[in-house]
Amino acid sequence: MKLGCGEAEPSTTRILQVDGWRSLFTLLIVLGHSRLSKFVPGGLGVTALFVASGFTIAFSLLSSPISDRRDFLLRYSQRRVRNIFLPVLLYLFVAAVFLVVVAGRANFGELATGLGPTGNYYKIFVTYERIGDAPSPAHVLWPISILQHCYLIFIPLIWTLRNRKRLLMVLILLLCFGPLLVRVILLSIDAAKWLELDYIYAATETRIDSFAWGCLAAWFVTTRAGKARVNGTWLAVGAFGLLIGSLAIRRPEFRETVRYSVQNLALCLLLIAGITSSSNWWKEVLSVRPLVLFGNFAYSTFLYHWFAVVAATVLFGTQRSGTAWQLVYWPLTFIMALVSHTLISSVERRMRSAV
Repeated sequence: MKLGCGEAEPSTTRILQVDGWRSLFTLLIVLGHSRLSKFVPGGLGVTALFVASGFTIAFSLLSSPISDRRDFLLRYSQRRVRNIFLPVLLYLFVAAVFLVVVAGRANFGELATGLGPTGNYYKIFVTYERIGDAPSPAHVLWPISILQHCYLIFIPLIWTLRNRKRLLMVLILLLCFGPLLVRVILLSIDAAKWLELDYIYAATETRIDSFAWGCLAAWFVTTRAGKARVNGTWLAVGAFGLLIGSLAIRRPEFRETVRYSVQNLALCLLLIAGITSSSNWWKEVLSVRPLVLFGNFAYSTFLYHWFAVVAATVLFGTQRSGTAWQLVYWPLTFIMALVSHTLISSVERRMRSAV
């Protein structure tokens, strides 16, 4: 099973609904950076992928029969190299070649932040170099740094407490609500400063709660609570109501603090509704075959949609509503994503045959 931003697969059961989830919210991000940016909440897609990544890791650890730590870490490292490191490395190579051709040089230090845990703070405090009016190709990589921080925190925590699930739930709940307090404090101290830096949106300590809510969903699914009968239809309707409400309220003090918590709760409920309940409309939507199949290269789409944004802006400027801009953006996004996925799959097959 491939979940979240292309990370991890549990050793037990394939959950097709989460493949559909990845596809649905990746498409939301792609739409959010097109001419529909004023109407489609692409930022919600990023939050949803954080939640799904938390679910992936927690579900893998809580449902895995593996008892040997070295065995698990070996398998996890192999998946991480295959699902994240190789696609990012290929993306950085393509971005470097593009920058050399278009701008005459590539900032390799900036691109390298995509491979390490500093990318989101580089975005906040240093900012990426622009190519004229176009953004940097490396800009899309900052969420991956947040995920790396989350892995370092949650994997040891869940592994250590996976047989003490009540205590684990308490600690996960603290991580669900702690970042909300951080956001409130930052906004009350110097709102203008933190908003200008985009700190609340991109810092790990203010966004880690999305990952924690995904872990909470996995905790629910893998415990006795998850075996209880859940009315998925009404749960999904209520969750969508929360999402619509979080998008409708435009007050900055809400959007920079409580909005993330409301969306995280709603996304957690949607995951539970789509996985644990009997058949319902939301579960059927996530199980649609095209969405499940698209999940195989949703991560590559996430990367290369931004490359397409950069290329289209270099060629045709910042007016994303233009026909020429769109004719570059959409085909380039999916062609590059498909090529990347094909190349990575080929490398993966060779690695397996070598082993």
